[in-house]
Amino acid sequence: MKKFVVLMVLLLGIGGSLLAAGCGGQSQKKVALIFSHEPARWTTGAQMMQEQLQQDGVQVTLSVFSTDEEQTQALQQAVDADVNCIVLAGGDIRNLQAGLEAAKAKNIPVIDYDGLTPDTDAIAYYVTFDNYGVGEAMGKYIEQTKGLKKGQGPYTIEFFSGSETDSNARLMYQGAYNVLKPYIERGQLVIPSGQQAYEQTAIKNWDGKAAQARMEQLVQSQYSGRNLDIVVAASDGIAYGVIDGLAGYSGSWPLITGQDADSKALDNVRSGRMGFTIKKDAQILNQKCIRMIKAVLEGEYLYQFHYPLLVDGRKACQVLYNLNLASAKAIEAFHASDCAKNGGRIGIVLNLTPAYPRSDDPADVAAAAFAEEYKNNSFLYPAVKGCFPEKLVETLHADGVLWESSPEEMACIQANTVDFLGVNYYQPFRAMARETPLDLSKSWPPEKHFEQYHMPGARMNPYRGWEIYPQAIYDIACNVRDNLGNIPWYISENGMGVEGEEKYRNAEGFIEDDYRIDFFKEHLAWLHKGIEEGSNCFGFHAWTPIDCWSWMNAYKNRYGYIALDLATQQKTIKKSGYWMRDVIANNGF
Repeated sequence: MKKFVVLMVLLLGIGGSLLAAGCGGQSQKKVALIFSHEPARWTTGAQMMQEQLQQDGVQVTLSVFSTDEEQTQALQQAVDADVNCIVLAGGDIRNLQAGLEAAKAKNIPVIDYDGLTPDTDAIAYYVTFDNYGVGEAMGKYIEQTKGLKKGQGPYTIEFFSGSETDSNARLMYQGAYNVLKPYIERGQLVIPSGQQAYEQTAIKNWDGKAAQARMEQLVQSQYSGRNLDIVVAASDGIAYGVIDGLAGYSGSWPLITGQDADSKALDNVRSGRMGFTIKKDAQILNQKCIRMIKAVLEGEYLYQFHYPLLVDGRKACQVLYNLNLASAKAIEAFHASDCAKNGGRIGIVLNLTPAYPRSDDPADVAAAAFAEEYKNNSFLYPAVKGCFPEKLVETLHADGVLWESSPEEMACIQANTVDFLGVNYYQPFRAMARETPLDLSKSWPPEKHFEQYHMPGARMNPYRGWEIYPQAIYDIACNVRDNLGNIPWYISENGMGVEGEEKYRNAEGFIEDDYRIDFFKEHLAWLHKGIEEGSNCFGFHAWTPIDCWSWMNAYKNRYGYIALDLATQQKTIKKSGYWMRDVIANNGF
């Protein structure tokens, strides 16, 4: 039978966030790469990453281990050297606990490369392939090649899984086993050894010699005078051990799986020694890992709004891009789902703060234009139009903070846009040309191109420090109509937070929040005007039905139609709640 080389590029799943805590300082950053000698693509990838990081000025130590003791020693040496980041590939978590805890105590971020090490909170980030998908691909190839769906069989089969300490290996086993399990239960696939549980089939450290020894034992005990038809080998290295272990086997040659598609595996497929191998694009994995390492070394946020209260403008721009890419991938997955095929739609909710210039002066207009591009259109355009604003890209590139991207990623963003839009609107943003000095020595800020303008006489919510400007909701409606293809949209959040509302409670026991009623009346009136003029708005959601907790301010500011007494948990409807009930009943006010 003709043999095929199955070359598959599987999607990367990256755990953790690229918003890593940076290490600070201007001294040379130090990274420790601690990699198992098997599979060969790991050491090749580590050498490539070492070279590329060194070109970027990073001091890199590469340790390739073949024993648990060597890995444990390398990890402890990295911790003792106070490196800024550790990347681990392979090994037994049971031998690494002490070293990982020591790294955690020193706040050294640890990245798990091509693995999903369990039972520890000392690993901060993961970069890996979809290994369940790898196993599933193996199972489906066997299913098709052996005609299992057509009822063919019975065939004998044995599983040779990856290392018991590697959670990726378990996922790979589950992917293959779940495809083949129905045929095992129906007797189309028979396991003479009876060894089908993951723990029974695991090959320690993915070691080819261990696979060879197990195969030799199986040949002696189970396959003297019996054919072996299929071997599910979790890697090419394990497959080579299986092949060597079949030296004393006299039956027909089995279909042997593999993964990694190195040159030796391809030769084995061509000669018929292996049935197929799967190629996982290690270059993608390595580049993603390098990006993650750089995020750990450089990364952080912009404004110290939230933990970890760090600042790095370049990283913030990369995160902006990453969020848009992640959104596009989610949209892509949804549009391929049964839900979408049955009429389901997917949208996005964005917090918009329309930018207005201080004056008609060209410098003020340019400042507001950049603020609009950065604060709003950097998310609106990718979500709705499938692209980033051209002027924003030009400016970020000129400033040296443009995100890293690939043509494939940009194509994904372009092809996967939302079906509808949700808008959170609370306040506008007023901008002017920068007049006050700005410290650019530590990080790039978008405020390099504008400065916030505090308009005299602006109506303010004193409890939040936010300007009340209902007309902006009309401007949003017009922008959606004129510049975003009049996509269906709705107000997903709008409301007024007030501190100390108990002082407005009347004799009947409910809060007379006329200020909130007035707030909603004005905003709804302007929204109605936008709808009347053709904007495709289909709904309005207020924030929020019941007074709720904020992760920054707890219950300091109250937004609800319904008041919550924290001590008794009693809930009472405010005056605004009764008013909104009537608005809904009358479809207006």
